[in-house]
Amino acid sequence: MNDLPRIVCHFSCGAASAVATKLILAEYDPAQVVIFNAFIQEEHADNRRFLADCEKWFKHPVTVLRDEKYGASLRSLGLIEYQSGRLRARDLLFLEGK
Repeated sequence: MNDLPRIVCHFSCGAASAVATKLILAEYDPAQVVIFNAFIQEEHADNRRFLADCEKWFKHPVTVLRDEKYGASLRSLGLIEYQSGRLRARDLLFLEGK
């Protein structure tokens, strides 16, 4: 069994996340590092392309997690009502303390 601690890195498909992940891989033994991404249906389709590009840059695989029981949609989980309109989404108002 491997005695090295496992480093778990959440890659969100954002530029800052990509740089942070690359820095983690530079600092730690890549054999210790597990990179994961939580797939969300409402994300822009270009995130999948960016993830594939980053896997090549990282020289390390990214494990994509997706909920098979409830789906990958924030709407299906009731976390968002709508994304645009005259009124703001309920979760956004909550986060802003309104």
